Amino acid sequence: SRGAARDEAQAEKSGRQAASPSGGKADEIKVHTTRAADGKAIQVVVALILPINQDVVRDVLSDYENMPRFVPDILATRMSNAGPGRKRVEIEGTAHFLFLEFPINTTLDVAYPPDGSIAINSVAGNLAIHGVVQVHGDGPSTQVDYQARITPEFWLPPLIGDFLIGRLIKRQFGGMVAEMYRRADKVGNTPQ
Repeated sequence: SRGAARDEAQAEKSGRQAASPSGGKADEIKVHTTRAADGKAIQVVVALILPINQDVVRDVLSDYENMPRFVPDILATRMSNAGPGRKRVEIEGTAHFLFLEFPINTTLDVAYPPDGSIAINSVAGNLAIHGVVQVHGDGPSTQVDYQARITPEFWLPPLIGDFLIGRLIKRQFGGMVAEMYRRADKVGNTPQ
């Protein structure tokens, strides 16, 4: 498809493998979206099982400084107030659909509780995100479970807002999964 070709071209330009159905990585990404009862928020659930060591997975999920390099639609990140077990991250990006472009900015408080999860809570911006990422490892494979409540503070076309948010999340996870494979291959942590 035209979108997959664009994703592959963007991936080649940035030096990473495409995370699209034609690139073979996005097939592992399952994104489910539903509109919350308030009609504004969108519940998002992502489930991944990867043949990659959990340390590599966790490193990529926490690498906010480098996300603009490997996550589609994230243009810039800035770290502030990082401390033990927590980070504050400002993220600027865009969401695209056909000829529409939606600028996105959000400031996240990211916490790393002792249970190994990653808690994400927006404190400012036009895309409120409140969620948690669970990472479970069993030797060479890792399960990632992401659950979030996302509330866009900008206009989305009626009837397809859930689809647009789901597509944005799938593209972003696709970029992270491709980076996980790249890093794992570099250290020999994926089966051949």
